[in-house]
Amino acid sequence: MAWLLYSDVAATTQIPMFQTDAQHTAELYYDSMMVKLAEEASHSEESALWWHQYRAQEKNDWNEALRFNEQLLHRYTPADHMYAILAYGHAMLYEQAGDTDKRLEWLVRSAITDVRCGITDNGSSWMVAQDCFDAGDLQQAYQLSEYSLTNATFFNAPTRYLQNFTPGHLIASRYEYELRRSSVRLGITLILLAVALIAMVFAVIYSMRQNKELKLLNARLSAANSQLKIANKVKEQYICRYLEVYSDYIRRLTTVARKAGEKDPAGFMDREMENFYRSFDDTFLSLYGTFVQDFNALLKPEARITPKPGERMTIEMRIFALILLGITSSAKIAELLCYSPNTISNYRVKMKNGCLGDRETFEQRVQEIGALT
Repeated sequence: MAWLLYSDVAATTQIPMFQTDAQHTAELYYDSMMVKLAEEASHSEESALWWHQYRAQEKNDWNEALRFNEQLLHRYTPADHMYAILAYGHAMLYEQAGDTDKRLEWLVRSAITDVRCGITDNGSSWMVAQDCFDAGDLQQAYQLSEYSLTNATFFNAPTRYLQNFTPGHLIASRYEYELRRSSVRLGITLILLAVALIAMVFAVIYSMRQNKELKLLNARLSAANSQLKIANKVKEQYICRYLEVYSDYIRRLTTVARKAGEKDPAGFMDREMENFYRSFDDTFLSLYGTFVQDFNALLKPEARITPKPGERMTIEMRIFALILLGITSSAKIAELLCYSPNTISNYRVKMKNGCLGDRETFEQRVQEIGALT
């Protein structure tokens, strides 16, 4: 329509004289159009709807204008070019009514129909681009703006180009600025990732070296522990051999003393056994310095034993000291300590009955005192 053409010229020109002339011409065409529509309204329903819509707009009755415009919309489908024009008008009426959400919805409908019909006039898409920009959807705004400007340039539509240029330039500038910012952020992120990766590589290398050194130290420690276990085993064997020789020596010495006419061979043996026990206690506790405390820790409070003044261990402790050294036969223990096997067995049962936990594992736990792990 000539009225719409001159209205668009008045809205887009930057020359005041042209704007005034275009606006005046548009008003003349509008008056002529209204007269023509009034004449056709009696025999054309569509003309009547247009006339009523424009009359409602003159009275600023936007809801009434929307009602007539909606009736016009129902005469077309979204695949018709006229539908895009009416949808654009519908959006403008919602703008006048102050409903921005509905305005955007109908602008989108109009733009979709333009694309569907291959219309390159794009009266709606650049306005949708502006709304997307205002809403912060910069990428969508840039795509729609570029689409509108490209069509306006390619099909030589100066009016649309002037409409799109200023908002399009603003959107493109902002979009390029955000792209540069994103590129800078991406570059910084990549640098930080590279630094972190290098740090991780150095950390892995350092960790591998530390693990290698740790394995070497563990191997050395394991070897030292093995040697220490062997040394302790040898010591225990020598102690056992020493005890056997010493106790056998006392018995033989007692026999010799009896044959030599010793008046008190029993007293002589008791004195020698005291020396033997003292030597045994000193030797054993030099290897297992905390044996007395560790042994009592396996017993109930009421069953715990305290050596007499001047003694380092009791007979019970000596029995289990020999068990710790690997001598578990009551007969052998009796032979070494010069007691009867029955006495040794009674002491062993007594200690088992007074132990904490399972009595069947008591002697095994005693053997673990001072053990290397």
